[in-house]
Amino acid sequence: MARSAAEAVPAPPPPASAPAQIETAQAAESMTQIVFALPYKVSVAAGQSLVLPILDRELPAQRIDVYQSSADQRHPLAAIALNNDGETGLPPGVLTLYEQATAAGATYLGDARLAAFPPGERRMLSYAVNSKVTVDRSSEEQHAIVKAAIAQGVMRLGPGSRAKSPPIG
Repeated sequence: MARSAAEAVPAPPPPASAPAQIETAQAAESMTQIVFALPYKVSVAAGQSLVLPILDRELPAQRIDVYQSSADQRHPLAAIALNNDGETGLPPGVLTLYEQATAAGATYLGDARLAAFPPGERRMLSYAVNSKVTVDRSSEEQHAIVKAAIAQGVMRLGPGSRAKSPPIG
């Protein structure tokens, strides 16, 4: 049986391509900066800008919460504790953080600012407010006041009251 063009079966999606290989730049540290030399030439037209990958390595990281009342009174900041276990420092810049949630893809977490990051250091970088955690800063102390009486080997507990002490002085 022939099908018309309107009844055509859609073509299957193209197979997913493998991620592009990144040629890592060579890093050289001086007293005040980190210089990255690319393994290939790059040309940019006047008035244009471009973004290049210069580094492709994994860093040990741990998700944490950091409470800073100046940032948010009720919620901690979602953050990562990051270790630079490499041989060279990392330049300052913005990190875009993703979490590999499933084999199908990654979930965007947020952006964090990174100051110059020498080798061997550990940093905490916040990237969002964690609204799933609430901080209660109330300073009220609640103490149950109990009255106890012991008679004939039996202790009886009940609600009690505390009289205010007169001021000393």
